[in-house]
Amino acid sequence: MHSALAIANEFLEIAEGENVGLSPMKLQKLVFLAHGWHLAIHKAPLVREGVEAWQWGPVISDLFHEVKEFGRESIRGRITDLGLLDPDEVDLYDAEIYRIPAYDTKTTGFLKEVWDVYREFTGIQLANWLHVKGSPWYQVWNQKGGVGLIEVISDDIIKEYYERYPQGQD
Repeated sequence: MHSALAIANEFLEIAEGENVGLSPMKLQKLVFLAHGWHLAIHKAPLVREGVEAWQWGPVISDLFHEVKEFGRESIRGRITDLGLLDPDEVDLYDAEIYRIPAYDTKTTGFLKEVWDVYREFTGIQLANWLHVKGSPWYQVWNQKGGVGLIEVISDDIIKEYYERYPQGQD
């Protein structure tokens, strides 16, 4: 299990290698999709943070706050800190917040597969898929009446949803 920031940085690196820009929305959705598929395929969470049902879809709060300054533009660079740490004072333990360890090729390979499936889609297209009736976000948001309450979407709900689809499809 990794921090959402480490997963996001891996997607940013893959995208940069292919000269493709990633907006905050698309990055957020890719991290969520990877987490959902990881739960379904590997029966274990990919990210350690909880995914929340916000008005506009599933959101990982730490990731949202790190990239929101880019608005609808492509994110430039990598996520370097939580806003709480001085990047010059990050030790090796803290570095795991930002990077997937080089030896974890299983995770990086998995993220590349997720990227290959979803790379051509816009953030809006991915968001639309994640808002369909019956989706994890839809279940939690509508269970609470769709009123500005932020609720965590349980991994069980996410896993159950993604297990219903053939691998690589949504």
